[in-house]
Amino acid sequence: RYWSVTGVQTCALPIYNFYDGEGTTGVGAIGSFDTRTHKFEMRYLPEIVPWSGSAMRLDGDDLWIGLMRQPEGAAFGGGLLRYNVKTGAVTTYKIPDYIYTIDRLGDAIYCGTSNGIYSIRGADVRQMRFEPDATGKVVMTYSNFLPPR
Repeated sequence: RYWSVTGVQTCALPIYNFYDGEGTTGVGAIGSFDTRTHKFEMRYLPEIVPWSGSAMRLDGDDLWIGLMRQPEGAAFGGGLLRYNVKTGAVTTYKIPDYIYTIDRLGDAIYCGTSNGIYSIRGADVRQMRFEPDATGKVVMTYSNFLPPR
């Protein structure tokens, strides 16, 4: 089964978003195509109506979607959405940066973003950034974010 966010092309390939000069690209749907039955299924989620997808990952029963908008000017992130394809449960994580990649390692989901790496373990969202300190040595800094809603 292949999953897609409306306006996004994906089949385990990079995701491409379409450009809408007004910044209103989302229609609130994710879709799947069943390769056995050759049928499409659309699921409408109010949480993604104003957004497009920047990255997706199907991890067991959870579909992870990086949310973004592309208005005039630079694109910006709208968080990380977790959708359980079996139960329909939706959780949104507050990640303020544009999400380029979503991956899993062990018990954590990692998002490569426009401003560092975010890890999600349960309700814990943590940002990791690499930047020089006063001496020029590169150090990693951590920030914790609000729990999911």
